Amino acid sequence: MNKFQLVLLTAACFPASLIAQQIEEIVVRSSALAKSESEIVGALNIIDSNTLKREAASTLGGTLHNQIGVASGSFGPGVGVPVIRGQSGKRVEILQNNSSVGDVSDISADHAVATEALLADRIEILRGPATLRYGPGAIGGVVNIIDYRIHKDPIEGLEGAAEFRYDNNSNNRVLVGRADLGIENWVIHVDGLTRNSDNVEIPGLANTEVDDPDETTRGYIGNTGTDAESYSLGLSWIGNGVSAGLSFNQLDNLYGIPPGAHAHHHHEGEEEEAGHEEEEEALVRLDMEQSVWQASLGLENLPGMWGGLEFTLNQSDYQHVELEIEDGVSEVGTQFANESSSFGAELSHEPLESLLGVLGFYWKKDNFEAVGEEAFVPPSETSTRALYLVEEMPLGGSTLELGARWDQQRISSAGIPDFKEDIYNLSGALLVPVGENSRLGFIASRAQRAPVAQELISDGVHVATDAYEIGDATLKPETSTNLEISFAIEGDLNLRVTLYQNLFADYIYQQDTELLFNHDLADGGASGIAACTVEAGFDDPEEAEEAQECFLYAQENARFFGFEAESEFAVGENQSLRFWGDLVHARFDSDSDVPRQPPARVGLSWNYQSESWSGQLSLLHALNQNRPGEGQESTEGYVRIDGFMNYSWGVTDIFLRGTNLTNEEIRNSTSFLREVAPEPGRSITLGATYNF
Repeated sequence: MNKFQLVLLTAACFPASLIAQQIEEIVVRSSALAKSESEIVGALNIIDSNTLKREAASTLGGTLHNQIGVASGSFGPGVGVPVIRGQSGKRVEILQNNSSVGDVSDISADHAVATEALLADRIEILRGPATLRYGPGAIGGVVNIIDYRIHKDPIEGLEGAAEFRYDNNSNNRVLVGRADLGIENWVIHVDGLTRNSDNVEIPGLANTEVDDPDETTRGYIGNTGTDAESYSLGLSWIGNGVSAGLSFNQLDNLYGIPPGAHAHHHHEGEEEEAGHEEEEEALVRLDMEQSVWQASLGLENLPGMWGGLEFTLNQSDYQHVELEIEDGVSEVGTQFANESSSFGAELSHEPLESLLGVLGFYWKKDNFEAVGEEAFVPPSETSTRALYLVEEMPLGGSTLELGARWDQQRISSAGIPDFKEDIYNLSGALLVPVGENSRLGFIASRAQRAPVAQELISDGVHVATDAYEIGDATLKPETSTNLEISFAIEGDLNLRVTLYQNLFADYIYQQDTELLFNHDLADGGASGIAACTVEAGFDDPEEAEEAQECFLYAQENARFFGFEAESEFAVGENQSLRFWGDLVHARFDSDSDVPRQPPARVGLSWNYQSESWSGQLSLLHALNQNRPGEGQESTEGYVRIDGFMNYSWGVTDIFLRGTNLTNEEIRNSTSFLREVAPEPGRSITLGATYNF
């Protein structure tokens, strides 16, 4: 690991120079103060439309896995959630146009994020004090998918694009299109996508730990085909310092879970076919549906000291059913539903003396319900209200940004008292110019996150992870103290280095109790930890072998340390090289490792850009992950080579993309299913885009 850190330091200090291109300043939509990328303290990734064409995958995590500091936590090819600096789930806020996506991807590892990266115009990834705007769910970071269904700026006439792409690996066919029509002050938006794929191809066996190769698949992962459709409509009005808009999106996604992910176990009282010692696992497919309404109203140039006022409203209706398929017969297993409503308001003020800032209010309510075999979390209503203030002021030649936020969370569930918590977040950031095009950034922040319903009141078998999960109603808010220092150069020299440390007090995690769930105890009325026993407590040894392990939500102090670096330099006309690397090291105070952390990585890419041609050849080397966490297996490192080539011919682009060109067997340490579902093998994608 020390050698790897030395490599990163060397890369960061490499005399990256000579990229003689004009860098356009982009306003970061996720920033409360509408800053450009160079004005934000802390790590920031902006994935523009050109990069999305090259990187877009069927999952959000797969789309972002080449970004520095970001990995993908997969549950088979149909599911991939972003892992930011070792954090995911409840600690990473996933947004669609600054509003929560409103799905249940943070409830279970087998639930996909309800968004389509191919419909995005760009994606912003934030870490540091800028995440304070989005509350405790952003304690690890923010992923904001921006699609411009609601326009803030007028356009003239008709513009848009249509694209088709085909991937030979899974026979994946994607058709996507969008159009925007500007008529005086009005802008009409429409977009749509359809995606179909078969089983994902891999090198070798899906599960290499089976005793008999016939117990798994060779060359592909079964039950991994997908069918997805999405469409959106938007209407905006812009003029006279006012912008208003309304949009609607419908998403339908049907995807399979790899065999071995869900395990069903018999216990006394259940019928079992005579003569069969083990039940054949049913295939599971998730049928997801979500409809989202978004509205916004923006007022600029308000009288007096006020600058602008913006209102946002989001209404999401999400549901999915888990279909269990056996002998060609499909039955509904578990149904999940979440109705989410949110409202936000931000008021900015003109400079007061030297202060420039924004005051915000946020309200959100989620009604969650799960019915069926995997309903390990009781129905609940979670409401949140918040106030936040972000102020900026010059300090000598530097810029100081201070922020504060108060959140109140209330969780209600039938039969138990309400859970109510007040939490407070504070952040400070100092941006210090060093020379003409370089800067130093210093960040200190304190963030709290209240425990959510899943962590407080879970009590049941979670089929996705084959575990009996037990909540703890006495959990306290976890507190994160973050210290970060960064150095960046932009312009003719592109360079970024970040060193951070995140100290968690009362970090909430699932503790392996080393006990097994006993159905006999549960049938007798026991629940929670009282329904768990040691292996010797079973009357039938075979039942003990099939029993789920008991996991209890617990708290312990933890420390996350990380390092990120990237540099880019010209190697000739129209050509450049990019070198990057990242690592995160996470341990509990008990000296055990936090599980499912990404491995240390280094990457190298060659980029070419001319008037008609563009291309990239990239290499990613992930090191062995020998700190897998308690109860987890180590994973081997890998080398992944990808390529991309695009030819622009008038208004038409034709592109060819290759991923994992050497057909490497890749098993990610962040994946719950790495033993039974490796990452896809060699894939060749051919596509064409028509712009108008």
